[in-house]
Formats: sequence, structure tokens, C-alpha cells
Amino acid sequence: MTMSKATLLLALPLAAATFAPAALLAQQAPAPARSRVVWFPREPLFPSPMADPHEPRFAGAFIGTNILSQDSPERAPFTVNAPSERELMAVVNLGGSYAIVRGPKGKGTMELGGQVGMDTRFRMKLPQKDMFSADWMVAMPLSYAEGPWSIRGRAIHRSSHMGDQFEQATGAHRIQLGNDGFDLLGARELGPVRVYAGGEWITYSETDDTAIAPGHGDRWQTQAGFDADWHAWRQQPRWSLVGGVDWQSAERTAWKPSLAAEAGVRYAHGPRSARLVVRAFNGVSEAYQFFRTRETFYGLELVVTP
Repeated sequence: MTMSKATLLLALPLAAATFAPAALLAQQAPAPARSRVVWFPREPLFPSPMADPHEPRFAGAFIGTNILSQDSPERAPFTVNAPSERELMAVVNLGGSYAIVRGPKGKGTMELGGQVGMDTRFRMKLPQKDMFSADWMVAMPLSYAEGPWSIRGRAIHRSSHMGDQFEQATGAHRIQLGNDGFDLLGARELGPVRVYAGGEWITYSETDDTAIAPGHGDRWQTQAGFDADWHAWRQQPRWSLVGGVDWQSAERTAWKPSLAAEAGVRYAHGPRSARLVVRAFNGVSEAYQFFRTRETFYGLELVVTP
């Protein structure tokens, strides 16, 4: 953990009195990084919520899901080839969050960045490994941090697609699901734990009216949760225990909630890291083509920050 600003200010007079030459050299040193504009910082100012299944990341996972063991209320009935009560799927996430420019703003720091992500599922029990679904997102986040507080606002676009192999084999039709909007998350660090909450205003939605829950639109959704990164191995500070819980609810699902959680270990080497976590999910599916279908899954995921 880095030295706080208050501790640094208290230490400077003592250091100047004891090491006068060093103090003179320090007067000629460059200004602290926070007081300068920095292009392309290595890590984003507002880290992505760990357990949020929709956050872009570079990851791979295997999950066991019950999503194809029930009717899909979004569309007409279809035939599931090789049905399974517990479907084994591989999940591939390609993307990430990238800081573009960061600089001082008032007493804190502001940053403009970019995000892009693809979330794809494959049915592993079939010989041909049919692609089940693919969800895409692109966003431009603007973040601000001051002390333990931080906030992130994004202009965001999403689109959802059904795998061609799955559509041809089952007769299921793709839902025209896509939207543009703005979301806002505020966070507060409490030691190794960060809590966050916020919501999204969807300004434009092309989702089929027949797929949305009767009497509801596609304009609002809410989110809350927490992350934890605890350095349990003091002799090996690169290792830590990580975890998080993420809760979401949206108007298009008649406000039916979903809950995602993960827990595992993280290894960091400089700005690069990897975490191996057990992931669990329960609620309306995080696969947007099945956003009204109840789903429960458990799996093992490896997330890499290159």
C-alpha cells in the first residue's frame, strides 16, 4: 500500500532537516505524477467491478449451466439438439479497459478511456462445439478519483448475436437486441474492499417489443456490489485473495434481479496480473439473447491483465 499524502507531508520536514542535500535536490525534482497530464497510463483509474459478467476483460472459463433445460420466454419454442439438464459451455471474453489520458482536476484526478469487449459462449458437449451466443460492447468512460472515492460515467453501446450453428440446428430465432445509453457508477474504498452502486439510462433500444416483459420498456437498469483484494501472503505481496459480488436489475426483465459472484486468487507482476476464480451466477441470464430466461451456472475462470 502506498504512503498516504498526509504521512508524506509529515515526513518531509524531518527529511529536510536531516538530509539537507537531498532536500535541495528534491526541490529540482519533477512534480508528482498527479500534477501532470499522463498519456496512456498502464491501468485504468476506475477498475472494472470484478464480478460483473458484462465488464470487458481478457478471460476464458468453463461453466455448467441450466439455460437450455427450460423454455425461453423471449421467443417461440425451439428444439434443443442433444438437450442436457446441465450444459457444459466454454466462455471466451476478449477485450478490456484502456486509459487514454489522465490529469489533475481540482483535488483529484480525471481520466478519459475506452472499452471494448466480446463475450462468446460455445456448447462443449457437441462434437462441432456450436457457438451459442456472442455479445459485444464498446464504451467511452470518463472517471474521477479523489482519496477513497471514485466515479465512472460511460457512453456505451451494446449488441447481441446468436450463434449461426445454434440457430440452424435448433430453429431458434435471433432477437434484435441492442441499445445505446449512459451509465454511472460511484465507488468507495474501505481498506481492501470497494463498494459501488449506480445505474444506466438507455437512450435508444432496438430490442423487439415482443421479447420485453409485458408492460415494461427498456430504459433503466440498476447495479450494486463490492470487490475485495486482500494481500493474505505478507511475504509474497504479489499474491492476494480476491472476490466480489455484483447485483443487477433491469426494466426490460420486469426488474427481475441477477446475482453474480466470484472468489479466488490473484498474482501480480508489475502492472500485469492474472486471477483464477470460481464464478457463480443466478438470475435472468447474462447472455443477452436469453435475457428473460432464468439461469444458474457455476464455473472456473482465468482472467489475465496483459
